[in-house]
Amino acid sequence: MAPKLTSESAGGTTHYTDLSSVLPQRTQPWWKNSHLVKLNLLLTVPMMTGYLIGFDSSMMNGLQSVPVWISDFDNPTGARLGVLNTMQIIGAVVCLPIVPTSLIALVAGFLCLLARVCPFGNSSADGRFFVGFGTGMVGVASNPLMAELSYPTHRPFITSFASTTWFLGAIVAAWSTYDTFKMSNSWSWKIPSLLQCIPSLYQLCFIYFVPESPRWLVSHGKLEEARTVLNRYHAGENTDADVSPLVRYEMAEIEAAIELEKLQNTKSYLDFFSTKGNRWRLAIAIILGLSAQWSGNGLISYYLVIVLRSIGIEDPERQNLINSGLTIFCYDRYF
Repeated sequence: MAPKLTSESAGGTTHYTDLSSVLPQRTQPWWKNSHLVKLNLLLTVPMMTGYLIGFDSSMMNGLQSVPVWISDFDNPTGARLGVLNTMQIIGAVVCLPIVPTSLIALVAGFLCLLARVCPFGNSSADGRFFVGFGTGMVGVASNPLMAELSYPTHRPFITSFASTTWFLGAIVAAWSTYDTFKMSNSWSWKIPSLLQCIPSLYQLCFIYFVPESPRWLVSHGKLEEARTVLNRYHAGENTDADVSPLVRYEMAEIEAAIELEKLQNTKSYLDFFSTKGNRWRLAIAIILGLSAQWSGNGLISYYLVIVLRSIGIEDPERQNLINSGLTIFCYDRYF
């Protein structure tokens, strides 16, 4: 049962029992409401991050079967190939302390774009580090932004669908690599690399139009700006924020959550080890994360060509077809 929230209004204190009691009663679908259409279109900007990361993983798989790429990079194997693949992950880990905001997403998009358009940037160790740093930054910023900006009843679908964009990026990368791998010059691997610029360019062009997270605004004392964002994109521009039950409910919910977080921030990370129950929860969280990555997905995402060679599949065209078909199969299985 949802907790009761209170909000000060012109007529006194208002009590809300749940979200359904304050949602506007609409008889038409959301796509006939201009403010919701605009909001959902803007949310495709942070949603593009999953596509970007999926593209990178699948493209690196495909490039390992491209003869010209192998020749241009002096047949990277063993530790050298491992460095090329892991530098993207290392770059993403390094950026973790950065606070997510729309400005950070803008800077991250620029870094990703710069790293990819520089000569050999997307396939050299230093270039892949900056690709990882940029995608890590934009990933940290994008997921909270989608969750905090989306319309309450749309939030479950939007946050869930955003996870599937990884596979969409992987599908495009795999098939674009398959289309170009027979080319006899460096464009056989440069074209897929340049195609990876498209999501970053899209984010760079439109992130300016994406409003700041209402939750971030409230946490920084910008209550009026937060109300304006919620009023414009959730209640509709013609609704007065001071009298909209939905806006008042969301503001009260955000303020209550932030106050609770402030109380919890007085605790130390050492509290994870203070009781047997906390230690058990920490162990479960760590094991769950490690198990998810040790299930073979990392091996297939970055070293599929090596696996195929080990079982006798040496033909680059077959390797690319298997990589391309696998991306479609995984996307179908996701649902």
